[in-house]
Amino acid sequence: MVKTPSWPVDRFRELIDHVLRETGLPQVQLAALVPMDQSQLSRWKSGSSKPKYESLQSLGEALVERYPHLGIGPEEMIASVYPREAVMDAALPSLEVDAAGTVDLGSLLAAPALPPDLGDVKDPSPAEAAMLRYLASMQEEIRQLNKKIDALTAERERDDLENGAPHQKGA
Repeated sequence: MVKTPSWPVDRFRELIDHVLRETGLPQVQLAALVPMDQSQLSRWKSGSSKPKYESLQSLGEALVERYPHLGIGPEEMIASVYPREAVMDAALPSLEVDAAGTVDLGSLLAAPALPPDLGDVKDPSPAEAAMLRYLASMQEEIRQLNKKIDALTAERERDDLENGAPHQKGA
């Protein structure tokens, strides 16, 4: 029985074949750009081995450097094997950090909703695992901030009542 790969081999193979056609390179020279052994690239194309995120990043960087006219870089290489990363990158805003190291959470809160199946990712890639850890830490930070906001709001309401000035919602 032949094992079916758990990643989009056909998409990756089509991308590599496109690069080979457009550059005129033999597979051995394409592999040498990274550098890696040509047999590794063959295993990737056949689906018997899944490329690591870092290897795809290196190959994409080499393609951008040597063949910029292709318009194929690290993002395209990674998305061909790990398509969920492309969805996550598109869904998450880039966070702005000011000179004091403070992150503007306004852009994060105004961002489009994350894909509903984000928590159901099975066998995450290294980048997905890092992103899931980051999201979990951000979620915990937001919980802590919400607790502080609730405590400060309650304190303000108590102060307003003690001073005879009723707290106005939205003020």
